[in-house]
Parts: sequence; structure tokens; C-alpha cells
Amino acid sequence: MQATCPASRTSSIVKFGYDSAMADQLIHKILGLLSSEAHERQIAAAIVLGEIGARGEAVTAALAATVAGGIPPVQRHALEALARLASGKAARKALPAVLGCFGSREDPVRRAAIDAAIAFGDDAVGPVRARLAETTDAAERRALEEVLGRVGGKDAFKALMAALDTPDIEAARAAALAVRQRVKDANPRERSAYLAAVTKVLRAKMSAGRASGRGPGLGVGLLVGGLKILGYLEDSAAVPTLIAFARDARQAPTVREEAIVALRFTARGKAASVGTTLIDLAERAPPELARAALYTLASLEIPAALAPRLRKLALGREPERALLAIERLAQIRGAVGADALAAVLAATADRGRAEVAAGALDARPEGALAIGRALLATHDGERVALLARLLRPRARGLATSGAAGKKLARELVTAAVARAGKAGAGAGGDADLVPLAREIDREATGAGLRAQAVKLQKRQDTSGALALLRLIGQSADATAEDGYALASAELRAGRRDEALAIARQLLDRGFDLAAALRRDRGLDPALRYQVGFALCERRHPAGEEILGDLARGGRSKIAGMAKAKLKSAGYV
Repeated sequence: MQATCPASRTSSIVKFGYDSAMADQLIHKILGLLSSEAHERQIAAAIVLGEIGARGEAVTAALAATVAGGIPPVQRHALEALARLASGKAARKALPAVLGCFGSREDPVRRAAIDAAIAFGDDAVGPVRARLAETTDAAERRALEEVLGRVGGKDAFKALMAALDTPDIEAARAAALAVRQRVKDANPRERSAYLAAVTKVLRAKMSAGRASGRGPGLGVGLLVGGLKILGYLEDSAAVPTLIAFARDARQAPTVREEAIVALRFTARGKAASVGTTLIDLAERAPPELARAALYTLASLEIPAALAPRLRKLALGREPERALLAIERLAQIRGAVGADALAAVLAATADRGRAEVAAGALDARPEGALAIGRALLATHDGERVALLARLLRPRARGLATSGAAGKKLARELVTAAVARAGKAGAGAGGDADLVPLAREIDREATGAGLRAQAVKLQKRQDTSGALALLRLIGQSADATAEDGYALASAELRAGRRDEALAIARQLLDRGFDLAAALRRDRGLDPALRYQVGFALCERRHPAGEEILGDLARGGRSKIAGMAKAKLKSAGYV
């Protein structure tokens, strides 16, 4: 913090009880210490001169000479003293010595030189500007640019803009960075003036490039730095200029990318027009610009109208662009965003994209509805299986999520039953719909599957009926009648061992197997004989009853075989 400066070089000392003559003698002694060979004395003298506010040409000259001495610790304290004594014509004569330290490799010295130059205020702008036009040393340029950025004023800003006009892109970016603090501290009127000045320069460069036909190499440093400053200003009035540069295919990629990045800070309230520009770039621009556009899109409240285009990008050939598009879809609120994510999940063949989309959906309250709608529209087995597994943990919540959820729940149960009724439905993704449907409504699912199985049997669709009966009979809530229907179907399909295994389980549960076989008009007597014969072999009473029913069937071959078996087994 700069000390309050006295009106004369001795006034501070006089306040402490010294007369003018004594003050002059004291300052003379202190100045003598600056030329001491002991660095500690030089440092002490510099500190004291700054603290007491000693002024005059002799003081300035001595401190400047000490700075020029090249001893870093001494230089730093001499520069700090000059910062305290910066006002007045005499002090300005020390500016060359201060500027000479801007290229120092010692950071404390360079920082002290910057602070000293800033303390000189407007008086430093001219010398700093001249030095900036000459030097090529990167560290020195950064120091000079920082002074201009922090001093402010029209001349300083012009000097900074001139520093941007360099073929060194990184140097231009660094010069723009020096403006950041100045922009931050500026009042609204100053910010408006900066915006107008930068926009004018950028538009002039764009027009000059078009007129000359020199292509993207014209003034790239100036354009990059200027666009970065427009971003720092955070003014939506800069949006048209930034969009113009972002869309201009004649500009260098670095220029276009800088314009895209700057839109992140200026696009508030301009989501519609900026969003359209960014999605255009995401679709058509080279990968590095598309990436920047999709990252910038993240800073906006993305309009729902962009969901179809983002979904198409998410299913495109380029993985990185696709994943960023999925992330942007996740930002779109409500059913539109959720449905778009579900559509990506249902359609993509890429596991990584599917996982990202699934994760985004799982975190959304409307995710279950979106997955359910996607399930109804999807018939690919793998996708159906994936969507069904994702929805199962949230399936019971559908029925309590309002009218839309209840309607979707009914549709999912109906679809599960209908798809399971197709031939071969016991394998593939459609089979995953049945457990999901049971989670939603176990009773309705069971009733629907049984009715569907009856229809298939009437149509003599043996394989379809058997697949359905397996789904029913092998479930945890299967009844004894479901088990018998499966055993009968397995027997008709020639799977005797499987049918007998089920029959024995039913008998163990107390099921009246003989009565069920008696009622089963669709089962051939020869098949019933196989069941009775196998049970007789095991000495199960049900075997005698089944064969007894068959033996009373007259003089048929099966009746004779049943009588013979009963006799050989000792039942008659």
C-alpha cells in the first residue's frame, strides 16, 4: 500500500522533531548507505527512504542506481521504495531503471518492478508502450502487458490491443489475459467502450481478410486475443460478432475455436440463436471445433427443439462427438430429453454410449417413463433385454406415477404377454419382458399368459404354447394346474423325462394327477399309459389308478397293455 506523500522531501522528518537542515543531513547519510558494499545496509536504506517518504532528484537517482546495480534482493527493496515515491517529476526519471527489471529472471524483482510501474500510473503508459513495441522477450512482454492492463485508460488499452497483433498465438492470448483485470475493474461505461473498440478492430480485420483474399493467416493473433477479450467482457452484445467468427470457414481453426469458447461467457439470454449455431458446428465442423461447440453448449439452457439433432449426433460414427451429445441431451429437462436418451439407449450398438445414456436416464425422475416408452417401440432382442433390466427396479413405481404411468404399465403388461406368445419366445430379449410385467402386475401377467397359451394350443402352435407354459409353470407363483399344463405339453412334445419329473413334483404336493389326466381330452391314451407305467415302476399308488382308468377302456391295445402291467405289478 502506497504511503501518503509529504509536500516536500523533508516534511515527514520535520514532523518527528527534525529541522530542515537536520533532515537534509539525515537523508544524505541514508543515501550514503545505498552505496555501501554491505547489501543489508543497502536494503535497510531503501526501506527507510520509502517509509519516510523522502523525495527529490537525489533520492530518485540513488534508488535508480541501486536498482541498476543488479543485486536481486537489493533491487526488490529499491523498487518497492520507488513505488512509494512514484509521484512527481523527479520520480519519473526512475522509470527507465524500473523498466529495465521487467526482463529479470528473478520473479520477486519482476513483481516489484510491475508494482512500481503501476504506481507511476499514466506516466508509465508511454514508456511501457514503447518498450512493448521493441522487446521480444516473453517474460518481459507479459510484465509490460500486465502494467498496461492494470493502469487502464484509453492509451493503455490501445497499447494492449496493439500487443495482440502478433503471429505468436500464445503471446496474443497472454496479452489478452492482461486485459482481464482491467475489464473486471471497469465501470459499465468503460466496458461498453472496450466492447465497441474491440468489435470495431475485429470486424475491420474480418473485412480486410475477405477483401485481400489472404485467407486464415491474416492477423490471427489479434483475432484470437480480441475474441478472448470479448469473452471477458461477458456482454451479450458481443454474440453476433462471436457467431460470425465461429461460422466463418475462412478463419483459422484457432480463431473459430476462440469465438466458440467466448460464447460460453456472453450467451446468457441468447440460448436459441447461439444453440442453433453450436449444433450446426457440432454436426458439420471438424472434430476439434465440434468438441468446443458441444462443451460451450453445456453452458446454456439447451432448447428442447435441439433434442432430435443431438440424438442423431449421439448415434453418429464419431464416438467422442456422440458421447458429448449424450451429455448435452441429459441437460434437456422433462420428457423430451428423457425420451431422446431412451431412444439412443434403444438404438445404439455401442456399449459405452448405452452405459452413459442409461446412467443419465437413471438419475432422472421421468427416466422410468422414457425407458418404458422406448421398450414398447423396440423389438431388437438385446435392446429389449437391456431396457427391461434397467426398468425392473423402478417398475412398481410406474403404477403410482400418475395417469401416464398407469397407462404405460398396462401397455407393458399387454406387450409382454403378446410378445411372449410368439413362437420361440422362450429365448431372446422378449423373455425379459415377462419378469418385468410380473413386477408391474403379477396377477394380470399370469392371467394374460394363461389365456395366450390356450389360444396357441387351439391353433395347434405346439412350440409357442410350450414356450409360454414354461414361462408360466417355472415361475415362483405357478399353481399346481400350471405345473400340470406344462407337464402335459412336455409329454406331447416327446419330452417324457421332463414331463415325469414335473408329475412327481405335483404328486409330492398332493396333486390329484390321475383326475387331471382323466379330464385332459387332448392327451393321447398312449401318453397317459407312459405316465402310469413309470409310476407303477416306482410303486406309486397314482400309477395303479391311471392304468386302471386305461384298462377299463374296452378291448383297445392300450387297455390290454394297461391290464398286463397291472397284473405283472401284482395289482390284480
